[in-house]
Amino acid sequence: MRRPTVPDADGEIGVKHPVLTHGFVALVDYMGNDAAIVQAARVSYGQGTRSVRDDRGLIRYLMRHRHTTPFEMVEFKFLVRLPIFVARQWIRHRTACLAEGTQIIFDMPGGVRRKGRNYNPIRVEDLWRRFQPTHNNATRHQRNPYLRRDRVREMLLRQLDEETRVMGHTHVVDVTKNGEKPVFRMTLDDGKSIECTADHRFLFEDGWGTLVEKTQLREVGGLAVWKQSDYRVSVNGTELARPALHQNRDRLEREYGGLPGGSPVQAMRVLRPKVAWNRLTVPRLVRVAQFEFIGNRMTYDLEVEGPSHNFVANGIVTHNSVNEYSARYSVVPDEYEIPPESEVRHQSTRNRQGRGDLLPSDVVERFRANLERISKDSYAAYTDALQAGVARETARLLLPVAYYTQWYWKCNLWNLFHFLSLRLDPHAQEEIRLYAAEMAKIARLVVPTAYEAFEEFTLSALSLSRREQVAVRALLDGKTPEAACEIAGLPLVREDGKPMTTGEGVEFLEKLEKLRSTG
Repeated sequence: MRRPTVPDADGEIGVKHPVLTHGFVALVDYMGNDAAIVQAARVSYGQGTRSVRDDRGLIRYLMRHRHTTPFEMVEFKFLVRLPIFVARQWIRHRTACLAEGTQIIFDMPGGVRRKGRNYNPIRVEDLWRRFQPTHNNATRHQRNPYLRRDRVREMLLRQLDEETRVMGHTHVVDVTKNGEKPVFRMTLDDGKSIECTADHRFLFEDGWGTLVEKTQLREVGGLAVWKQSDYRVSVNGTELARPALHQNRDRLEREYGGLPGGSPVQAMRVLRPKVAWNRLTVPRLVRVAQFEFIGNRMTYDLEVEGPSHNFVANGIVTHNSVNEYSARYSVVPDEYEIPPESEVRHQSTRNRQGRGDLLPSDVVERFRANLERISKDSYAAYTDALQAGVARETARLLLPVAYYTQWYWKCNLWNLFHFLSLRLDPHAQEEIRLYAAEMAKIARLVVPTAYEAFEEFTLSALSLSRREQVAVRALLDGKTPEAACEIAGLPLVREDGKPMTTGEGVEFLEKLEKLRSTG
């Protein structure tokens, strides 16, 4: 079976597209092209179909009518280097999610094997609640509203070491609530099951992959449809007996002889873990029995510490959707972002999250100088802390969000289109718009026909609410825009008589202006 490729896109793999001062976007890999979208869509035509649309017409039809599943057949993997303040916006766009009710497996201090009360499963929604701040009305000054979150971060989360293939532990970094999404239930032969989106990654027999990639899982008419085959995924683990690792007396003398007591036997007594030296817990493969589509459910995602970004949920080895550069393991480079003078502006009076008019030059220069000074001082303090022996995970607290991080980001085409529709919008923050623009160029190379349809039916399209449709009918009857808004109940004036700067009426007039400029 030959993998479909796009020559222009192949030439982009590994090419770093510069963004901002030190950032970039690079295409690591992709799967599928325009033909893959068409192929997935035509599966549902059946034997009785006498004719089919041409490829371009079919893709445009799918985009117009928001038939999302065929677009999910195309996957992208990016490497992105970006400032932390941009990353905090970006991370809201998570696609691979676990449904509510999923149990995340933590271990009590002592090991990974299930003995007595040695393990502690917590539902993902309860885990998310523990990451939210609390408010204690009984005391005037609450010392730490994130006490529950901090305790969870100290707990031992069960994880597979992808190098040694041995079950071990990691820690939770964050839990994200991602809203309601279409969810499938995967059931295994041993009775284990998990509910998640089709984009969630699991460790299959031949490596990591999403359910879409490995099984072509999708929803058709309320039912789960997938390519029938023998799929096996890795589950919690089983004990494996191996020859003892420390039987050689010379090795024991060399590695442990300097410990208290000096002798290998005494050293063994000091260092012996609770799991026997010759007993290791490793994952095992279990066959997938079936999939079910269970509708829209509230979904969540976990971010965990690396270098192996996986964890055990419902007894199944699963993966979080973003792999970020970890300042717990590596030293952060001395690279930070100073915005250009033109981007240091007043707070917008219309968009509470955005920028408005230009600021006086002295205010701009003072801000940029302060940011430069604070960044340099922070990195000097960070370096001093590392040299003094402070752990990297603690020393990183000194660094501001202007510093850079990087991650691998993997998503399907439909979710990439959703990301671009939000982050190419003029109301989005300028910095993340620059990253979105570079990713759009890459997407256009891989799926030129699909991107053309996305531009026409999403980026350049206008949606009209029910009230706005009433206003349009009034315009067609000869009413002025202001009178049409009044008829439709789209307010343009506040209760105190002052004109509104935001709201449905203002946005409708903006749509009319956009139509005039387009014509």
